Amino acid sequence: MSQNNSGRWLATAAVWLALLGVVVGGYKTVTWWKSRSQHQSQVARYESLVQRAKQLGVRPAPEPLPATANATTVSSLADTLERRITEWATTAAAAPPDAPRKRVKLALDSFSGYCLLRSADFHRELIGQGIEIDLVDDKADYAAR
Repeated sequence: MSQNNSGRWLATAAVWLALLGVVVGGYKTVTWWKSRSQHQSQVARYESLVQRAKQLGVRPAPEPLPATANATTVSSLADTLERRITEWATTAAAAPPDAPRKRVKLALDSFSGYCLLRSADFHRELIGQGIEIDLVDDKADYAAR
């Protein structure tokens, strides 16, 4: 009788473990699917903001997304880009409409000392004076400058 009883316990434990495995697997699948769809919607949002920034001529131009960016990173990048677009549009609206626009191409590299030239405040000040600046990273190719 004890052998029959221990067999039932073993079968019951196996069924419960199988049910637990199904529940955990289902939960993991649902959360993976949900995070995947959130990532895709954030990537689509970022790409639409990049297109809008290109249409407005936002400088410096937005960079492409890193291949390893998760949904949180993409969301943060999209929020930052959205703020930049708003600032750019506000600054461009504040610039005198009849002021001649001058474009200046500036070659630089990744040297941290150029951070002032990359700053949004610097770009806003120049736009207010009718100057647009294009920053081109030439990878420190001094001969080509």
